Amino acid sequence: GFRNLNHYILRSLIHSGQLQNRINAL
Repeated sequence: GFRNLNHYILRSLIHSGQLQNRINAL
């Protein structure tokens, strides 16, 4: 489902160190 995909993307962003950039972009 979409939730699973979104969760996977969030984990990928965290592991790649891009989560902070995403938050700042909001």
